[in-house]
Amino acid sequence: FDLTSFTNQEAMLECWPPTKPTDGKWLRSILYFTYRPGKQLTVVQLHIWGFIIGVVSGVFVWIYSKLLLFMLEFMWDQVPGWLHDAGILGGRFPGYNYVWMVQIPVSIIIGLGLIVCTKISWLRTPGSVGDAIFKLHSRGFIGAHHFIPMFVLSLLSLSSGASVGPEAPMVIFGAAIGGKIGRWLGQDKEHLRVLTFCGMSGVLSAFFGLPLGGALFVMELPHRWSIQYYEALSPSIMASVIGVFIKYLIGNEVLGGHLMFPQIGEIRAYHMLQGLVIGILGSAIAAVWAVVTYQLKHKVHDIIKWNRYSMVLLCLIGGIIGSVIGMAWPLTLFWGEREAKTILSGRYESHSYYKEWFGAIIPEQTPGTNATMEWYDYAQVGGMKMLATSIQISVGYPAGIIFPLFYIGSVWGMFVARITQWSPTLCALSMMGAVEVAVTRTPWGTAVVLLQLQGAFAKNQDDNYYLAVLTVMTTSILVTLVLTRYLVYYPEQKNRDDHPFSISAAERRAKQEASVLVGEEGSSLLHRTGPLPALGSEDRPEKKKDKGLWEREANTIYSASYLQDLAETNPWWSGPE
Repeated sequence: FDLTSFTNQEAMLECWPPTKPTDGKWLRSILYFTYRPGKQLTVVQLHIWGFIIGVVSGVFVWIYSKLLLFMLEFMWDQVPGWLHDAGILGGRFPGYNYVWMVQIPVSIIIGLGLIVCTKISWLRTPGSVGDAIFKLHSRGFIGAHHFIPMFVLSLLSLSSGASVGPEAPMVIFGAAIGGKIGRWLGQDKEHLRVLTFCGMSGVLSAFFGLPLGGALFVMELPHRWSIQYYEALSPSIMASVIGVFIKYLIGNEVLGGHLMFPQIGEIRAYHMLQGLVIGILGSAIAAVWAVVTYQLKHKVHDIIKWNRYSMVLLCLIGGIIGSVIGMAWPLTLFWGEREAKTILSGRYESHSYYKEWFGAIIPEQTPGTNATMEWYDYAQVGGMKMLATSIQISVGYPAGIIFPLFYIGSVWGMFVARITQWSPTLCALSMMGAVEVAVTRTPWGTAVVLLQLQGAFAKNQDDNYYLAVLTVMTTSILVTLVLTRYLVYYPEQKNRDDHPFSISAAERRAKQEASVLVGEEGSSLLHRTGPLPALGSEDRPEKKKDKGLWEREANTIYSASYLQDLAETNPWWSGPE
């Protein structure tokens, strides 16, 4: 880095920063190792920035978790206590009325907030996971404008007890941080996408507390058939591990599984057949939820296009329906992380926010601690949770679906276990994986997340039970992945542009081969002056990607090698005229 040794001005510009050659060489060496102006990041540099993004992600998740916990305590502990002391709850109104007292005003605030976001130029609507997937494919990053409304409105919706998940603001923030750093470093779309994946993996893994599972889940989310942006996998895992480390270090928390599953006996080959059956049932349950939610979202979108101010009314309807369901079935409230502990235990225990705080103030309005949940209890909770989540997601609540889907799967898994007398642990885990994979199309991220969530059930058993449970759970996931291949909840999910199975990849290969002379003296190049001859209806290819070959514009040059490959791989091809 000695500038005096350079005689070429271009070579001098390669050194940064342009300070005296004898001052701060170690600092310049560090900066030069992490970033070179005007150049794309290397693999090592991507891992370094993944580390930095992981630190930022861990700090943000810790702050967000503390704010969320504070608001939950305020809304479900302090405010009910004040109302109870004033004689409103438990006196003039039965205690369960507090559910609508908090959800209906918050739903109106959310609707007004969405309208404000459309009126202020420097703000954007909160967006969604689908929007993040689209922008990740199209430009490689997500703007930070969506984060502020998503952060504020999601905290309100989650703390009010809405049946939605907390992961959407995590994903939006992580993507915004990664994309902002990438643009600040002047990276191209491919490198921007890697840093965006690092941010998404870091925050989601830190919130899960599961480093590898969160990273795999995020990597699979943009596609319908597992991971395709392979180059981002290792930096994303780096960010996820560091994010978990920082979050748990600051919070002084204990790493480990979150859910206590019932003890299981020996696992044999026929349990894999049980996993197959559960995969079929999970596919049907997820298909019902996804189709209903998708159609509702389209109806809501048409209403909003007709009148923007109808967002307040729609959110109010979502708040009313959610509060009515929550008053009758308290286990449908919130996103289900703590409520799942009650579901898996089979008894009404004080695991949920509703029972732990609100029930301590007004105990006569909560179920008994020793009451056992029967199969019809699981059926009611599962059906009502699906309805509440579907409606509140559709009307525009800014939140996610990952945790609610896990919870829905656990409820219906325990329902199947009660009916069939199968292992509750195997049924719950297999159903959780099936429902999640059917909607989000994230098979291996879901499998690893569930494997890490189940850390508590095998404390008194051999470690090989983890692998045995994974085998049964994977059977259910694979069956679901195949059965729901035509079920689309996120239309934005697609293959990467240069993937071998992508339509655009075939077109790109044609253009690349057309631009290169093949053979001697260019004799192998064929020039087409018009469109290819139309096929008869009986010869027209059925697959859309094959039909797309006929829809190219005229005056395109194809190489003989490409046409030869086309003739060998497509029997309907008769050759050019």
